[in-house]
Amino acid sequence: MSEYRCNCSLHMQLEAAAEDFWRSPKGLTMRLDSLAQDLHFQVVNGAMQMVAPTNGVKALFWRIADDDKVCWKCIEKSLGGDGAGFYRVGWFYPKIPVHPNCRCQLELVMDY
Repeated sequence: MSEYRCNCSLHMQLEAAAEDFWRSPKGLTMRLDSLAQDLHFQVVNGAMQMVAPTNGVKALFWRIADDDKVCWKCIEKSLGGDGAGFYRVGWFYPKIPVHPNCRCQLELVMDY
């Protein structure tokens, strides 16, 4: 599939400005913050998956951020498992974070 790319001066200026932004201190800070958030959620959710089998946890609940910025991929995963977002320990569960800037978290469920 070929990508259409406009070569008019306005679009070329906008593209250059976007590239310059991501190289600016503000753009670099935004990228680093995003990477740090992704790493944080990945570590926390990985820890939940590791401690669950040895601590009597029966299931993991997929919790999404309850706001208007939640994407359809996250909503789909929150309905997975048994249809209500509960994934039994030992079951397959989707990789988390689902995408960059994902704010989903796994919660431990002791009695399921």
